[in-house]
Amino acid sequence: MARKLKPEFEDSIVMLLFIVVASVPMAVPIGIPVQVDAMTNKLYNIIENLPDGGIVLYDLTILNWFTNFQSDIAILKQILRRVRTGELYLVIMNEDTGSIMGIDKAWNTLKLGDLQYGVQWVWLGLVPGAENAEAAVAANVWAAKETDHYGTPLSQLPLMQRFHSIKDLVLVCTGMNTSPDPPCRQFGGKGVPLILQNGISTIPLMMPYVEAGVIVAYMTPGLQTAGYEKVLGELGLATSFADAQSVTVLYALLIMVLSNIMYYRRRRMKK
Repeated sequence: MARKLKPEFEDSIVMLLFIVVASVPMAVPIGIPVQVDAMTNKLYNIIENLPDGGIVLYDLTILNWFTNFQSDIAILKQILRRVRTGELYLVIMNEDTGSIMGIDKAWNTLKLGDLQYGVQWVWLGLVPGAENAEAAVAANVWAAKETDHYGTPLSQLPLMQRFHSIKDLVLVCTGMNTSPDPPCRQFGGKGVPLILQNGISTIPLMMPYVEAGVIVAYMTPGLQTAGYEKVLGELGLATSFADAQSVTVLYALLIMVLSNIMYYRRRRMKK
């Protein structure tokens, strides 16, 4: 006679299966279809249409690997595609120590080893001061920071010979998760397109700047970034999260149906 499963073990099995179902797409993105909105396509096209030879400044103000940083990584991947073909050049800065804590993991993910440092890209490192740092870099980056993150004088970096102020840039990107006011004040409205990577909850705060043309496009974590990864053709962390969310919802619905079937089956067996 088959041994019956004790009811107290059922919850444990359900939770164990939940962990397995959620973990598989986290490890290997499936690429479940997601909608790509107009803002995502606009951001993608802006980067694709930047003039050849231009310098892009990416300002990282936050490091949260599982939310905002997934968006930063995706945007940087698109920029670096054009850097690798010699069409664009990239300068990265950090406003606080928190955004530097996991930067090595970001570099490994982006695979920067094939790029010529100092010529194709430069890491300024920490430029402390939050909004004051943004203002200083926009006005005169050489006055704001004498060396890069590694202690090399800017005068010894060929790329920095072409970058003295915001007027020398073709695009500014800021990765953040707070009020958009500081970068919009310091980088916006100066004749250079500004893209923000910001939290979903900040969309209402960004919209006045979008409508005024100060922010030309924005990216938010989660489904928007998953759609962006789809456009890029590179499935990353955002896609993994979207896949995990989708399959766990389906799993929850399946459990609800099965549990009700089992409940009524047991009631009939007791009669």
